[in-house]
Amino acid sequence: MSDAGFDFRLEGSVTFANLLALRGAGEAAIAAAGDRVRVDLSPLEAGNSLAVALLMTWFRTAEHAGKSVSFAGAPDDLERIIGLYGVDDVLPLAAADRRPQEAVK
Repeated sequence: MSDAGFDFRLEGSVTFANLLALRGAGEAAIAAAGDRVRVDLSPLEAGNSLAVALLMTWFRTAEHAGKSVSFAGAPDDLERIIGLYGVDDVLPLAAADRRPQEAVK
């Protein structure tokens, strides 16, 4: 996909029941993406510690693949948790400004 939009979006909720499936789907989308990966978080229903762990995993996956990643449209509660954990300097959050192409749910 071109740099004009998102590579994928995270929808619904991140739970123990779907964490591994979401991780795998995101890793596959990162592998298929270009050098710059954009993830839309605006459809995420709520932020929690599992969502932060998932984003950190995707961040490391992209970094190991030599790709940059940004996360856009994070719900307020997710942004607060990211700040509370002190990883707001690590996870690249951006404003949601384009339509996503592929959903990860």
